[in-house]
Amino acid sequence: MNSPALNFSFFDRPQTQRRLLHVAGGRASTELVIDGMHCGACALRIERALGALGGVERINVNAATRHAQVTWDLRRLPFSSILGAIASLGFEPRALGADADRQRVTRERRTALKRLAVAGFAMMQVMTFAFALYAGARAGIEPRYETYFRLVSMLLTLPVVLYSAVPFFASAWRDLRMRRLGMDLPVSLAILLAFAASVYNTLRAAGEVYFDSVTMFVFFLLLGRMIEMQTRHRAGSVSEALARLLPESAQRLRVGVPQSVAIDELDAGDTVLVAAGAIVPADGVITEGESSLDESMLTGEAEPLRRGAGHAVTGGSLNLTQPIRVRLTAVGQHTVLSGIVRLLERAQTERPRLARASDQAAARFIFWVLVAAALVTAAWGWLDPPRAFPALLAVLVVTCPCALSLATPAAIAAATARFARLGILVTRADAVEALAQARYCLIDKTGTLTVGQPRIVHTHILATRIESECRGLAAALEQDSEHPLARAFDDPPTARVTGVEVSRGQGIEGSIAGRRFRIGTLEFVRALAGRAAP
Repeated sequence: MNSPALNFSFFDRPQTQRRLLHVAGGRASTELVIDGMHCGACALRIERALGALGGVERINVNAATRHAQVTWDLRRLPFSSILGAIASLGFEPRALGADADRQRVTRERRTALKRLAVAGFAMMQVMTFAFALYAGARAGIEPRYETYFRLVSMLLTLPVVLYSAVPFFASAWRDLRMRRLGMDLPVSLAILLAFAASVYNTLRAAGEVYFDSVTMFVFFLLLGRMIEMQTRHRAGSVSEALARLLPESAQRLRVGVPQSVAIDELDAGDTVLVAAGAIVPADGVITEGESSLDESMLTGEAEPLRRGAGHAVTGGSLNLTQPIRVRLTAVGQHTVLSGIVRLLERAQTERPRLARASDQAAARFIFWVLVAAALVTAAWGWLDPPRAFPALLAVLVVTCPCALSLATPAAIAAATARFARLGILVTRADAVEALAQARYCLIDKTGTLTVGQPRIVHTHILATRIESECRGLAAALEQDSEHPLARAFDDPPTARVTGVEVSRGQGIEGSIAGRRFRIGTLEFVRALAGRAAP
């Protein structure tokens, strides 16, 4: 256990932990990405191993998203020991955001696609030869052609076994080394036994071959893993997108002079300059300046909020109009945005009651699958020995339990990600399951039910002007406005506006062809009636 931990000693550095861990009162919590997990049994194994470490208080591992959330006493157990314990099981732990996670996802997708492509190409070719062998078995085929088709099928199946099916073999071997029964064990046995028997029968030119079954079985298993991987990536991309709301650098003020620094170098108490159009790097209080800030990504409120000296601002907010100076009060894992990300990650990591039940059932199911396979083989060996081996393969293939423990967490992860894309952040995985029993829905704050994209649905003309002219004049007045309702006036402006004046909370006034026009509240527009043009 000590040697794996040494490989992760980098994560015990204070500057690294400040970025990756949320520490409060000596208790640390973090979100990990664990490569190499394929089923609920893997998740249970990691939970048991970490639970045996002194100092670990809470551990949730989700096999569908391959994320783990760990809470422990940092004074008793260093971060490197957590990572080392997971690595000693044969998995690869990664701190979320520790490196380019998008590159990791891209590599994983490309590797899975290549394995699927090899299996798919071989399956199509082998099935072509298998059709000839099946037809020849009924209509007759010369032995030399039969041997040729079998040899070519064997050569085409070899890359599938040695490359495409490697993830199943690696997972099964890891389980055996840990003296545990994993989901991939019956799968690997079926593939290896079918291929070995087919090679043996090919070389002795007698008996049945199963090259078509091997390639097809591997292809559809990989296809299922590919679909599960896409679901997992979509679920993880939501929290990653929230985390990427923060900029990579900020303008920190030193003796009044701005210096560009990485966001990880900021500390509470620093003063930063946030230019117009820039993102607030962390939570803080405005010390100088006044501006409008867009907090819609955090609060759902589409209308920009006016903030000035003494007002609190939240990291991830967009500064719209004027430069402001902000004294930081919270950075890194202590910001409001980081708290929101942790809530979402907790929902993606936690397994609801149904998922936990399915994991436990799947772990027991593997044992009984192997027992059933042995009994079936023994029974057919006594009744009809030539059919014993095909019966063994049929039991191992048909009872593949992968979907048993992956279906429920994958469905929860997909639902959570879908909610997030709709603007609803699920903080408890059990909440999705509980929706099926909900009878009433109480909604507060109607602004959160809108999409924040106002549009004009109806125009009522009071004067003799035509609708298109009125909308063009309104668009001309609103084209330079920062009010969120101004975005609804998307008609092409029909005139040039000069002398624009904005009355906060009332509307806009400007000159068009020597005449004054107003758009805004009814009282504001009425006040212009009877006033001479300049």
